[in-house]
Amino acid sequence: MTIQPLKPEALEKVLADLEMRKTNGSEYEKKNRPFLTRITKKTFHLFYKDDVKTIDRDECASCGICEKVCPVDNLSKIGRSFVIGKSCEDCGACAQWCPQKAVHFGKRNAEGKRAYTHSEINLKDMIVQKSGSL
Repeated sequence: MTIQPLKPEALEKVLADLEMRKTNGSEYEKKNRPFLTRITKKTFHLFYKDDVKTIDRDECASCGICEKVCPVDNLSKIGRSFVIGKSCEDCGACAQWCPQKAVHFGKRNAEGKRAYTHSEINLKDMIVQKSGSL
C-alpha cells in the first residue's frame, strides 16, 4: 500500500485547521482508520484489560490533578474520592500526571514512565491548556 501525497488545497485546509486548533477526530476515524487498526485496538484492550479504569482510594491523595488534566472532563469527585466516567478517551493523562500513581488502566502501569507526555510539557502547561488558567 502506498500513501498518496495530499493535494495542495487539502494540505492548506489541514494547516488552517491546525492553526485554528480545530478537531474532527470522529469524522477522521470513520473515513480514514483502516479496519485492521480497529481490530488491533480491540485486541490491545482485551489483552491489557485497560477498559477497566480505576482509582485506588488508598493511594489517592485527593489532589484533583487527574480531574484538572482530563481533556474530556471525565473525572469527578464524589465525597473524598474521584471517579472515572464513561466518556474516557484513553489518553492516559490522568494516570501519567497522578503524583501517587493511583489511576490504573487495567494491566497498563504508568509507574516510572512518561510515555504519554512530551518532554517539554509540564503539569502547569496541561492545566493552563485545558482551563485557560491555574
